[in-house]
Amino acid sequence: MTARYRAGTPISKVERLAACELLKLAEDVPARTVVETTLAMVVLWELEPHAFVSDEAFWVQLARRVRALTDMNYGERYVHTTGRVKRTYRDLSLRASILMGRWLAETLGIGGLHIARLEKEEADRQSSERQKLHVALQELV
Repeated sequence: MTARYRAGTPISKVERLAACELLKLAEDVPARTVVETTLAMVVLWELEPHAFVSDEAFWVQLARRVRALTDMNYGERYVHTTGRVKRTYRDLSLRASILMGRWLAETLGIGGLHIARLEKEEADRQSSERQKLHVALQELV
């Protein structure tokens, strides 16, 4: 994406911003950490579907969590009245965050869906075992 932009091909500003953020992320954070964070967020989304209002809300939060792995999403400014340096959060534009999160979810999220499915199966198995134990204990009484 950024190579096409540098070659002079016109692309969307939103796509360029999202691609540049991913490139910055690749420079500062190990790929394993990005994958683990994305997988964890997708598992959360699958197991707790009401935690996010919409798909777009999930994609924005995914982009925020992944960007939070590095200091590129923080800025510092000097406050003259207090004489201190204050950290401020630099957020991407909404459309760029949505696009970045969607790219991450589409490319890395399939593993998270598989993990969530395994977790659901394990929870169902444990629930059925508890139910069987409960029935067996009631028969003894």
